Amino acid sequence: MAATDDKELRARIAGGLSNLVKGWRVAEDAKRVLKGEPLPGSYKAEKPKSKQERHTGAPIFAPPEE
Repeated sequence: MAATDDKELRARIAGGLSNLVKGWRVAEDAKRVLKGEPLPGSYKAEKPKSKQERHTGAPIFAPPEE
């Protein structure tokens, strides 16, 4: 496409390009949702339990009686 001084034509091209990019982003987001992928940065891995939460009490089995 040759450079032109027609401001109206340039504005229409810019608007069309903007709409194309917006549509592409919407399509990518829809694809992500259909695949079941979370939004980037929204998935948080489970934290391991701290040692304070673990119970270290009496043994499970009673010692044998003699």
